[in-house]
Amino acid sequence: MLTLTKVNFDFARNKYKNLMVEFYAPWCGHCKKLAPEYTKVANIIAKEHPIEETKFIAITKVDCDDQPELKERFNISGFPALKFFIKGTEEPEDY
Repeated sequence: MLTLTKVNFDFARNKYKNLMVEFYAPWCGHCKKLAPEYTKVANIIAKEHPIEETKFIAITKVDCDDQPELKERFNISGFPALKFFIKGTEEPEDY
């Protein structure tokens, strides 16, 4: 699973056809409950679609306490927030 920052976010967004991003806060109880399941999904996707081969999808996360610029950029107001980015589209889809 990739951890995104303001430095690598746009690079990842352009590199992968699809990007699933979990915006989370380390102190959030819901985020803590989601973390193991989200990691399972990332591992399944990585096995079925190796990122280096297909660049089809990347399962990623953003620590909003550490990256407040990304939290603001994508109007994150609650945690966890899941957003799906499709290459070539401006706005992500909420999940």
